[in-house]
Amino acid sequence: MNRMLRLTAMLVCANAMWAEGGVERVVVGWDFADGACKEWAKHANHSKNVRVEDGVLKGSMTGHDPFLTTPAFFLEATAGQTIEMRVKTSAGGKGEVFWVPVGADGAQQKWSVSTEWNGDGQWHEYRVKPYWQGEKRIARIRIDFAVPLNDEGVFE
Repeated sequence: MNRMLRLTAMLVCANAMWAEGGVERVVVGWDFADGACKEWAKHANHSKNVRVEDGVLKGSMTGHDPFLTTPAFFLEATAGQTIEMRVKTSAGGKGEVFWVPVGADGAQQKWSVSTEWNGDGQWHEYRVKPYWQGEKRIARIRIDFAVPLNDEGVFE
């Protein structure tokens, strides 16, 4: 089983991809199989118990604005890039994916695209086209989940 959250996908691995000559290529990615992505827990909001377990990034959503932010990376922003994620969550509804350009203090609404999370507790593949080519380089991605009922939910 591929446990990579691709930058277009979410939580099992994240990879930024683009098609070059008709062939998709992963240019940034996270593999949680080795447990080396503890940096994700440092940049979590309204989330607790963020951890890597059995090669999967997991956690609980505990408030009205749950999100995770990737560890820092450097990606030349070009047209056609996609963020891919494979995510399982208990909270369905509107969410967003933000990108943070190199040198910016944090995420801003103008650097985001909305997505719709399926909250059925099953694995789903998500592909987001950020259209970030107006920026020179991207340093982080922030993944905003849907607000869970009663401010409690889980993600993987």
